[in-house]
Amino acid sequence: MKSIHKKSVYLVTMLFIIYLSGCSDAKFNGNKQLKDGAEANIKKVFEEDFSVTERKSIEYNLEDASISTSIVMKKEKGEHLKSVIQNKFEKKVVSFTQGFIGPEAVESFVQTTREESMLDILIVIDDSGSMKQEQENLGAKLDPLLSEINHADWQIGFATTDPTKGLDCMHELIRKGDQDIPSRFEQAINIGIGGSGNEKGIFKAIKSLNASCDGQAGWVRQGASLAVLIISDEPNCTTGCSAAGDKPADLLNTISSLGKNAGEDARVYGLIVVPGQVCATGHDNGGKGALQYQEVITATSGKSGSVCDADYTSTLNAISEDIGTILKPSFTLANLPDHEPKVFINTVDARYEIAKCAVDPSNGTVVESVDCYIRTEKDMTFLPPPPVDSTVDIIYNYGGQEVVKLVELSEPLYLPAGVMVKVGDEFFVSTDFTTSEDLESIEFVEAPEENSEIRIEYLIKAELNKSIVVAEQQI
Repeated sequence: MKSIHKKSVYLVTMLFIIYLSGCSDAKFNGNKQLKDGAEANIKKVFEEDFSVTERKSIEYNLEDASISTSIVMKKEKGEHLKSVIQNKFEKKVVSFTQGFIGPEAVESFVQTTREESMLDILIVIDDSGSMKQEQENLGAKLDPLLSEINHADWQIGFATTDPTKGLDCMHELIRKGDQDIPSRFEQAINIGIGGSGNEKGIFKAIKSLNASCDGQAGWVRQGASLAVLIISDEPNCTTGCSAAGDKPADLLNTISSLGKNAGEDARVYGLIVVPGQVCATGHDNGGKGALQYQEVITATSGKSGSVCDADYTSTLNAISEDIGTILKPSFTLANLPDHEPKVFINTVDARYEIAKCAVDPSNGTVVESVDCYIRTEKDMTFLPPPPVDSTVDIIYNYGGQEVVKLVELSEPLYLPAGVMVKVGDEFFVSTDFTTSEDLESIEFVEAPEENSEIRIEYLIKAELNKSIVVAEQQI
């Protein structure tokens, strides 16, 4: 070990032990001097903080295959500088062209009793062994069923009460305008009497409405009124209801899941064993009759008649008239509105405005249908129907682009004051707009001028360094 020099720090006696492998690539040269590579390795280890000032002779021992050498290294003292750049706030930019209001259109129509509406009808017919006469009675009664609703855009699906045909729910679907409608209706009603004696009309109605049968596509239309007609001489679940989805509440839930309002645009009807009425050819269920069918009919404000009647004409006429009250008159606009239209109803006595119907976002059903409208793109549907002979005026703009008043930011502002708004060549002041409490949006007090260029610059929050780490190598 060398002594310490006044101005230098010496590291003395660094021992390198190199095990000889017998290979020709030795770690020292013939004149016993430290190879250049060894010095380079030493410098690499100490990362230029040291410099070699002197090398001593090499001693080696063949018995234990080792080499030793002594070197003198000098510590290089000096100043070290570490520069750190503090984090800064990042600027974000939102720029867009303001929209514009399209031309105004005014469309009017006169409300009549013949206004076309969409109507979906499901007929569930009992196909058990006792229903031959009832099927024949109904098969020829298409005209009274459609007597008050034939002007509507209707379609009729047909299913049986047989739960064993769970993979084959609807056996027919007839649409207005099809060929051979009367004969197809009669065939669909006279489906046969080989079905199960455990009639489950509610179960099969749910299956058919949900299109949860093999090969059956969805057929219930959005915006259409819905009528379910059950024909049976037995109560629901003749031998008892046990499975999920065969009780009145299940059918009501299904109607709601389809976006319909029971009693308003969806009702259940029946040719059944009416509770409390004598029905000689039907199963009176101990005097209770078709209690579950009647329960769901009553819950939806529908109508029922006796399946034991010799002629169903009067009952079907009454059902048809009642279905007519749940039809939703619709009107198709010539253009797609840029915004919700203004709608005015003009009667002999008054002119009043109606608003868009409030809808429950969880299921799409109308919360309240008192003088309101539903718009699906260009189709306007009115709830309830406007008074007969009234004039409906619909005022709207079309062909424009959205006029923006609220701007959503991609990231929250750092501070409300950290924003600059420029509209055209004018810089807006803080009284011209407001920022939301969560600092994620900006709303103009008044919408900027149509077609103007809008530029918003703002700062987003950043984490600032509070400490700086300076590395010091210890020797």
